[in-house]
Amino acid sequence: MGFVNSLRKLFDNQIYIIKLSWEFKKSFFILTLMQAVVNGVVPPISVVLYRSLVESVTQSDWNRSLSFIGIIAAFSLLASLVNAILKRNTEIDKELFKNTLVFNLLAKTADMDNHLQQLPEVTTLKERANNAIQRGSATRSFNSFFSIVSALITIISSSFILSSVSAYVLIFIAIIIFLKIITVSRDRYSQYGAFVEMASVNKEMGYYAQMLTDPAYANEMKMYTISSWVLAKYNSILKRINFVIKRLLDSIFRNEMIRGTLSALEEVVIYIFLVWQVIFESMSIANFTMFLSALKTLSSRTTSMLNALITIGESSVYIDSYRSFISLENTIAVKNYGISISELSSSTPLLRLADVSFSYPGHKKLVLNNVCLDIEQGRFYVIVGENGAGKTTLIRLLCRLYDPQEGMILYSGTDIKEIKYDEYRALFGVVFQDYQYYDLSVAENIAMSEYDGSEEIRSKIRGSLEKVGLLEKVDTLPKGLETRLGRTFEDDGVLLSGGEAQKLALAKALYKDSPILILDEPSSALDAFAEEDLIRTSIKAASGKTVLYISHRLSIARYADEVIFIADGQIVDKAPHSVLLQTNERYSQMYKAQAAHYMDMEDKKDESILSVF
Repeated sequence: MGFVNSLRKLFDNQIYIIKLSWEFKKSFFILTLMQAVVNGVVPPISVVLYRSLVESVTQSDWNRSLSFIGIIAAFSLLASLVNAILKRNTEIDKELFKNTLVFNLLAKTADMDNHLQQLPEVTTLKERANNAIQRGSATRSFNSFFSIVSALITIISSSFILSSVSAYVLIFIAIIIFLKIITVSRDRYSQYGAFVEMASVNKEMGYYAQMLTDPAYANEMKMYTISSWVLAKYNSILKRINFVIKRLLDSIFRNEMIRGTLSALEEVVIYIFLVWQVIFESMSIANFTMFLSALKTLSSRTTSMLNALITIGESSVYIDSYRSFISLENTIAVKNYGISISELSSSTPLLRLADVSFSYPGHKKLVLNNVCLDIEQGRFYVIVGENGAGKTTLIRLLCRLYDPQEGMILYSGTDIKEIKYDEYRALFGVVFQDYQYYDLSVAENIAMSEYDGSEEIRSKIRGSLEKVGLLEKVDTLPKGLETRLGRTFEDDGVLLSGGEAQKLALAKALYKDSPILILDEPSSALDAFAEEDLIRTSIKAASGKTVLYISHRLSIARYADEVIFIADGQIVDKAPHSVLLQTNERYSQMYKAQAAHYMDMEDKKDESILSVF
C-alpha cells in the first residue's frame, strides 16, 4: 500500500510540474514536447534507413547505395537542425521557468503569516522547498518527463520493427525492464529517506555556518574564542551528513551493479539470438543489422527511461515539499475576505482588547493573559513595563501580525478578524524596535514601492523628513533624496547614526499618514540626549494621531495622556503618569529607580513640549 501511495504521489507531483510549466508559458510546453517527439522518432527511422543502405551494399547496387547515403545525410542534418532550434528556445525558457519558481517561493514567504513562519516544521519545509528549486529538481523533473515521452516513442517504434522477432526474446527483454524498474524504486526509497533525514540537519548546519561567517557574530566569536566550539558543532553535523550520504551511495551502488548485470545479460541473449538467426535460420545481413540496431536502441532507450524515472523519483521528494510549502494557507493575511473599513460606523473606543490571551507558536507559556484594554482615538499612550512584560507582543496583536488564542480585538466595535486585513494594517504606521534601513535611496527607504520620482511624492517625502528634523541633514547629502543609505552596492553610500536612523524610521511611518502611530522602543539604542531629542520630535510629529509609544524607560511617561503599565503579561494599571506615581507603588518604584540615572537630564527638560497635547 505504501508503494502504491508513493507512486501516486510521484504521479501527482509530476502532473503538478507539468501544469506549472503550462501556466508559465504554453509555447515552452509545446516546444519541449516537439523536441521529445523528434528525439523519439529519429532512432527507429535511422534503423530502417541503415537497413536499406546495408541491403543496397550487399546487392552491390552503387546508385541505390548513394541515394540512401544522401537520404541518411539529409535526414540527419534536418533532425539536427530542428533539434537545435527547439533546444535553443526551450533552454532559455527552462531558466526563466526556474526563476519563476524562485519568485513564487519568495512571494509565498513574504506573504506568510508570522506564526506559520515560526513553526519548526514550516522552517524545515521551507528548507526542502528551497532545495527543490536551487537543486533544479523541478526543471530536471520536467526534462525527465519528456525524456520518458521520447524514450516511449522510440521503444514503441522499435517494438514495431521487432514484431517479427521471436516473442520469447521480447518477453525476456520485458522481464529485464521490470527487474530494472524494481531497482529504480528501491533507489527512490533510499533517496527519500536520506532527504527527510538531512533536511533538518542541513538547517542546523546552515545556522552554524551563519554564526561563523556573519559579521554580526564576529566580535563575540573573537572575544570569547568560541569559533572552535561552533566549528566542532559544524563538524559533528558534517559527520552525520557523511554517514547518511555513504549509506545512500552504498544502496545506489548495489542497485546499479544489479542493473549493470541485467544489461550485460540482456546484451548476451540478444547477440546469441541474432547470430543463431543468421547462421541457422538464414536471416539476411540487412535484417541482422536492422534487428541488432533496433534491439540495441530498445535497450539503450529503456535504460534512458529508467534513468529519467530515477530522476523523477528523486525530484518528486523535493517537489512535494515545494507543493506543500506553497499550499500553506494563511489564517490572518487572507485575501479578498472581510469587511471594508469604509463600511464600519465610528465607535468608541477606537480599539478594544477583550480578555485577550496569547502565546507564541511552540510555546505554552502565555505572554499575555486575559488582557482588557480600551484605546481612545486621538490620545497619546505610553506603554511601559519591564523587559519581557509583553509590551511588544501587545503591539503585534494590535497590528494583527498574530491572532490571540483567546479573546477578541475590536476596531470600532468590530472584531478585527472580520475586517479586510490589508485595510486594517493600513491604519497603522509603525516604527519597530529592531528597525533597519535598507541599502536603497533615502526616498525609497521612506516611500518604498510608492516612489516613482514624481514631484508630488518627493514633496510628500520632504514633508515627512521635515517633521522629524531630518530634512536639513538629507539636503546636505551628495545626491539628496537619491543618496543610497549603505555601502553594499556603492562605495559612496551614506551610513546614518543611531538617532538619524530612528528619525528616518519615524519619517517612514509619518509618510504613510496612518491614523494610528506605534513607536516600539524607538529610543532603546540611544543615549539620554538623543533619546530626549527623539521624544520631542515624536511628540511634535505625531500631533493629532492616536499614538502608542512603547518603552521600558519611564522618561516618556510624563508626556502621555495615559500610561498603560504592563507586568507579567497583564495590564496592571492605566492612568496618567502623575496619578500612577501616587496610586501604584510598583510603578513609582520603577520610575524613581530610573529617574536617579537621569536626574541631570530631568532638570534640563523643557516643560513647554507638554503643550503639544
